Amino acid sequence: MTEMDEVEARVRQYLIARGCADFVVEGGLAGLVDRWETTTDSIERGYHGLLDEYLNDMDLRDILEDALDVAAMPDDAPLRRRVSLADARVRRATVACGPIWGREVAESETMDPALQWWYFVRPASPPDDLRQELEGEGLLGGE
Repeated sequence: MTEMDEVEARVRQYLIARGCADFVVEGGLAGLVDRWETTTDSIERGYHGLLDEYLNDMDLRDILEDALDVAAMPDDAPLRRRVSLADARVRRATVACGPIWGREVAESETMDPALQWWYFVRPASPPDDLRQELEGEGLLGGE
């Protein structure tokens, strides 16, 4: 078994333990990175999902972070570089807000805005439906 096979096996075990869907487990680390880049493209173009979809996409980013930790890849590994580039793009296309899962969940899950920034940003220019949901959750920041 190659080193990359061992990495993928560890990541798949993590994904199974986390209860991820079969297609996520099958895609492994590369699949997670691909999905994050697709989400990044969507956020940059003007996110058209609703809040539940956005929450799922940010949960994907959280799963990806843990999978990268399990993979124990160096910072200069190609997959890590792709994630870093996608993260920078998302940061430019979003604005800071309160915890998107709500304060109670953020506190009970000990979400840290410095470490899990993806749970504390929202699309900068959300479409009307998402804007209404964000406003209802108090996540528009007085706009």
